[in-house]
Amino acid sequence: MNRLLHALSPRSLQRSIVALVFLCNTDAIAATVLLSDLNVDTRVDEFQISSPANPASARVVFRSETGSNGAKELWSIPVGGGTRVKLSAALVNGGEVADFLISPDGVTVVFRADADVDNRFELYRVPINGSSAPIAVSGTINSDGDATFSYKFSSDSQRLVFIAQVSAAAKRSLYSVNLSSGVRTSIAIPSAANGRVESFQIAQNDQRVVFYGSYDTDGVDELYSAPIAAINTVVRLSPTLVGGSVGSAYRISNDSSRVVFTATTTTLSTESLRSVPIDGSTSSSAIAAPVISGGNIGSFRISSDDQYVVFNGRRDNANRTELFSTRLATSDVVKISGNVVQADTERVGTFSISPDAN
Repeated sequence: MNRLLHALSPRSLQRSIVALVFLCNTDAIAATVLLSDLNVDTRVDEFQISSPANPASARVVFRSETGSNGAKELWSIPVGGGTRVKLSAALVNGGEVADFLISPDGVTVVFRADADVDNRFELYRVPINGSSAPIAVSGTINSDGDATFSYKFSSDSQRLVFIAQVSAAAKRSLYSVNLSSGVRTSIAIPSAANGRVESFQIAQNDQRVVFYGSYDTDGVDELYSAPIAAINTVVRLSPTLVGGSVGSAYRISNDSSRVVFTATTTTLSTESLRSVPIDGSTSSSAIAAPVISGGNIGSFRISSDDQYVVFNGRRDNANRTELFSTRLATSDVVKISGNVVQADTERVGTFSISPDAN
């Protein structure tokens, strides 16, 4: 059964009312099931579909503006239609749900909302079927604090990693919480006076978190790694910088063993593509770098078998963006775009690697 979930906006209505519609298409026989209620929902503006082990128990979670005040609340309903349940419970006057995520196992929803204090955003978890009330999981957030930054589930759905500033005087730090026990762990609280964590990724094996930010030195963003459940046990992955910089893009290999990123150092004045063990057990090494002045590394991806890194950039010609590959852990650069780019006005833009890496 192929299913298409979409939002429908009736043109005949002067006010923009959006209904959530589920379209089932089997053997060219189409049927639609209305999942939202136009008597309740003024507007449905976001939805996600769960991916549980049993597809028959899949649910749609959606955020809608409801009531006369237009508060954005969170709802869940079986993907084939049925009784809808509110997940966000009662919100403080002026409160609303900002965004949400469904856990990889399709059992839990985490949402960000100023549910208890207006304009103080915190993270809450709730069963996707609404069988119990939402519980705050971001820990103590002072009235002047915020958990308004990014959050992600571990792949086993057991932990939530997030960035929060627990008070106005606190630093933007990295935390994880065990969703079963509710215990919050401070993964990384910057030592720099005005340090902050900007972004993070979780390794596929759920053992470590890689993050980017000014952890050691104010105004200098670097790349770090820490165990997902240990307190402030941080190692730096990027090389020592003296006037150089680390790019904000980075990728973790599929086997969770290495991290690839870009950096410019004083010893290697041009931008290089670098690889490092995720635990920082050895220093990073350059696996690709421009061989001409003014060159650069563009976007990059790791193959599914973790053998290669494919990237675009101006490596051989300062005016042409071409496509290259190199080994994940050693430098072995090959231009794979061939003679496709022949003029200075031509370039290789977006690209992808086949799932079988061939």
